[in-house]
Amino acid sequence: MNYRLIRSPRKTLSLAIGPDLMLTARAPLGMPVKDIEAFIREKSRWIERNMVRARQTVPPEPTEAERLALIRRAKRELPALVARWAPQVGVSPMPISVTGARTRYGSCSQTRLNFSWRLFLKPDEAIEYVVVHELCHILQRNHSPAFWRRLAALDPAWRASRDALRTAWRLVPRWVQEETG
Repeated sequence: MNYRLIRSPRKTLSLAIGPDLMLTARAPLGMPVKDIEAFIREKSRWIERNMVRARQTVPPEPTEAERLALIRRAKRELPALVARWAPQVGVSPMPISVTGARTRYGSCSQTRLNFSWRLFLKPDEAIEYVVVHELCHILQRNHSPAFWRRLAALDPAWRASRDALRTAWRLVPRWVQEETG
């Protein structure tokens, strides 16, 4: 079975199926490959079951016209969302980039907020959650208890929004289809 191996200073071995439908094994630095492959064989039923589920839940990649429409929407709506939430978080708005990231819907650097256009395939509450989440990272650069307290104070329903981000896939939204013809 093909898989991607990521070694890091960790104590446990884990498996995940990514949005690209590739199996990823995360393993401790010194773990022998034979032990990793034995674990993968042992978990073959789990892998098969979750591969089928992943294939059913991952939408097809948008067409080029649909992708461009999603980018236009992101560039149009994100500045207003950031401007609306930044004062509530207690930060100044930062420049925004729209990226094509597949696994990260948002990220924050010292000078810029980055959002994937793929975020706009998610429900509106998930989009807003990512904006607030990234703005909170301007003040708190980690996922410490203080970060989650700040987020909860701003968005008491953040867990439901995060769950919508993780589970709700829209096929290309109707507005994109209408805009692209």
